[in-house]
Amino acid sequence: MNRRGFGRPLAIVFTAVLISGCTQPETGPVYPTGLDPKTPAKDLKGISPSSTQAACCWMAKRNRLNLQIPPTANSIVLTIEVPTGIYKNVGQGASIQVGGGSTQHQALHLGSQDVIVPLPVAVRGTKVQIAITLDESFVPAKLGMNNDTTEYSAFLRSVAFS
Repeated sequence: MNRRGFGRPLAIVFTAVLISGCTQPETGPVYPTGLDPKTPAKDLKGISPSSTQAACCWMAKRNRLNLQIPPTANSIVLTIEVPTGIYKNVGQGASIQVGGGSTQHQALHLGSQDVIVPLPVAVRGTKVQIAITLDESFVPAKLGMNNDTTEYSAFLRSVAFS
């Protein structure tokens, strides 16, 4: 365990997820459910696509999604999973801002949860930037897990509107 409370037990699980994703037949990148895989990478900054749904999709500490908001949407629902082996002694939270409006901070618990963010009426039916900033992140190489120097924070499993 290092000084930030991150544990090494996830090293095997994390490596297995990355390896299992690499051993699947290539059918194109997999994005979180609800996101169109044809969305240009420039509109999904910080999201790491995978080759399998099970390994999808790591977020960086700072993420920017440029999404078309349905005209009837009242909220965006983000399913975020906080990995238990990495963050077992560290709190995780997310700050979410839609279209440059006010920022909503949400405490996240270990495991999967739906984060519901109300949408301002002005953004309905438009393309807007959704900024998601996580409180904590890790780099596998710094934890001795592998040589990956990518910064990860949590999984974004799905994006939906209600």
